[in-house]
Amino acid sequence: MNFADLHFWVLLLAALAVCLAARAVVAAAAPSALRIFDHLALAAINLTLFFSADARSCVILLIELFITYTLIRLALQSGRAARFAYLAGVIALHVAVLGYFKYAAFVTRDILHIAWEQAPKVIPAGISFYTFQKLALAIDTIRSDKPLPKLLDFFNYSTFFPQLVAGPIERRESLLPQIQAFSFGLRVANFSRALPLLALGLFYKLVLADNLAAFDRHSVLEPNAYIVWFATFLFGLRIYFDFAGYSFIALGLGAAFGVNLTLNFRTPYASQNIREFWQRWHITLSTWFRDYLYRPLGGNRHGSWAFNIAVVFIVSGLWHGAGFNFILWGALHAALMVGFGWYSKAGWKFPKFAAWPVTMLFVTFSWLFFYETNLAHLKAKLVTLFDWRAYGLHNAVQLKMLYDIPDRVPVVFAILLSLICLVVEYRHRDLPNPYTPLLDWRVSCLLIFGTVLLTASEDSPFIYFAF
Repeated sequence: MNFADLHFWVLLLAALAVCLAARAVVAAAAPSALRIFDHLALAAINLTLFFSADARSCVILLIELFITYTLIRLALQSGRAARFAYLAGVIALHVAVLGYFKYAAFVTRDILHIAWEQAPKVIPAGISFYTFQKLALAIDTIRSDKPLPKLLDFFNYSTFFPQLVAGPIERRESLLPQIQAFSFGLRVANFSRALPLLALGLFYKLVLADNLAAFDRHSVLEPNAYIVWFATFLFGLRIYFDFAGYSFIALGLGAAFGVNLTLNFRTPYASQNIREFWQRWHITLSTWFRDYLYRPLGGNRHGSWAFNIAVVFIVSGLWHGAGFNFILWGALHAALMVGFGWYSKAGWKFPKFAAWPVTMLFVTFSWLFFYETNLAHLKAKLVTLFDWRAYGLHNAVQLKMLYDIPDRVPVVFAILLSLICLVVEYRHRDLPNPYTPLLDWRVSCLLIFGTVLLTASEDSPFIYFAF
């Protein structure tokens, strides 16, 4: 579901209108049936929107959903040994499906060098996200012997449309009780919470991320270190405002339906070290890996903590994309995390004035491995960055030639606008919700006006839809 696409909003409003009209009839004819109607209406909206966005992924999700539900039921009715056999079956099912659709082409083409024409060429929308969400519920339910939710509640938990395609990856304890207590209707309190989130999310996406995308030149291959650094810096801004924008829209849509979703970002570009960055960036994915991979491996309890971190980040890299560059990106962050861990255990600390710029330098550098999927180009850019001759004055002057004269003022304006937002975030980084000043209704009015006035002329897809 593309929140930046007018078709999504038209379809959502149409579905809401139909459901609300039907609900009025049910309320008049059979008030006692309202509870089941509300849950069925939510299921219908979830299914309609997702099927419209990607019919193939919707079918895959439904098949996995019903098999998973059946295996959880069987597990809860079985003894301890059989229970964990069923859990292993659930995990194997989801890993196999995700592996086939996301990694089959990569393994056969890039690792085994086999030409397999039948390998999937397009990743089903949201499969990485809804796979992890269903796995989390299955693991928590079977391992902790929690009650099996009703099938309809399990369906709505697994398909809740605001966060289905790109998160946040919700847990049983946070989302399921809200789904079970769901009540359909239009409430002023819900919309008063939803509108500032929607305004901020749409501004981040349509104004900041999409305008930055218009000036993205990361595909340029020049032996010029300034161009590489500038393109990587722009990509770092773009991916943050793109993904955070999506997440705020998801939170806003959830709030409109009376559902509180998890804040997925906490001003990550205000981080003072690499560990803090991963505590603030894509929070629900980081905590998922912590709880379902890092801790089962042993976490910090054993001497192998560095190995455990390496496994988590390399797997995280692969989760983000099927490519060697993503493995390298994960390995780089693993090295940074392990290095920071040793540095901290030794009792050393960066000077306060250096902590933030050093962290941002490392984070920005790492985005090069994320976006450059061509290994030959990646190698060439790395060689450029570590070649002192690529930092000559001539290359600095050449940077301005990256853009035509009419584009130079807009790209500077887009960067300045982005930096203003980041400064506001940084100044409020210690608040429980550091985005609170940007959610003030007066700021929301400015953001709405700015979105109408400054929306990019060309749409760009949400970056995380590719994962």
